[in-house]
Amino acid sequence: MKMLPSCFFMLCTNDTEPECLEKNLFGDKESWMPHLKSIKKGDIGFLLNISKKQLLGVFIAESEAQMNIMPEVWNGKFPAQIKVRLIGELKKIGNAMASLGKITGYREIRREPHPYQVPPQKTYGPEITEKVLQLFGIDPQKFLKELEQSQGIGFFPEY
Repeated sequence: MKMLPSCFFMLCTNDTEPECLEKNLFGDKESWMPHLKSIKKGDIGFLLNISKKQLLGVFIAESEAQMNIMPEVWNGKFPAQIKVRLIGELKKIGNAMASLGKITGYREIRREPHPYQVPPQKTYGPEITEKVLQLFGIDPQKFLKELEQSQGIGFFPEY
């Protein structure tokens, strides 16, 4: 049986989330580019809004991480970018680190005025992809079958 793709987590805030969703683009600071290099086209992406403590999904990487795919987005603050596409309807998990932290663990970022928690890594293997899809109420094997049938293209109305 074929394995699920690896997955990755990117961060946003209430200020940056709209552009992430409108432009189908995730971004980070240039200094994080070496950590994003392992993300491949076809990997499954999740967006963690640290302002709302909300996990958004499910996305598929349409590109590998590159510098300045859209340099004007986020006023140029996050030039390490990955083009993504939403699979099906946008799903959200509130108080995300309570459930996600049990899967990935977490690290505390102590930024004032609002400290927050994030997964300790940007990327994870298929076993974590499976568990995170289940958090969204998605059957991983059904998801994989439909992903293979669509060859990564199309809309999954049941999600």
